[in-house]
This record gives sequence, C-alpha cells and structure tokens, in this order.
Amino acid sequence: MISQEYGCYLLLTAHKLYGGEFYWNEEFEQPMLICCEPDAMIVLMTWNKVKGRLVGDKADHIAYFLDEFGKATFQPEKGKHVVYL
Repeated sequence: MISQEYGCYLLLTAHKLYGGEFYWNEEFEQPMLICCEPDAMIVLMTWNKVKGRLVGDKADHIAYFLDEFGKATFQPEKGKHVVYL
C-alpha cells in the first residue's frame, strides 16, 4: 500500500513539473502519466520502482528515475515512445 501511495505522489509531482495526462494501465494494473502527446509518448509508471526501493534495491533510485523522465520530456523527438517503469 505504501508503494502505491508514494508512487501516486511521484506521479502527481511529475505532472506538476512536466504536465501530461493520467491513464490507467491495464497490463500492470497501475496509473501512469503520459507526456508529450501527440508528437511523442513518454510514459511514467512508478509503483514498481517505489516498491523496489522500499525492499532495499539501491538500483531503484527514485530521484534519478524522475530526473531521467523529466529529461526525456524536454523536446522529445517526434514519434518517440519511451516507458519509464
């Protein structure tokens, strides 16, 4: 439950910083933020990343993850599709 709540907080923070629209991802059963439409599709899903960090995976660095998403949304190439999961 904590990973879902903190994951949603990260999505809201990313939305505030980078804009985009929220959608529900049926395959992963979690919310996602999609930015840069219609020219590109940069997708952010956070629940798994937060869960990984909470169980001790140091590779799941939340600040780095969100920063990389932000860089991808800045002037993306037309037709680019990237998923941050």
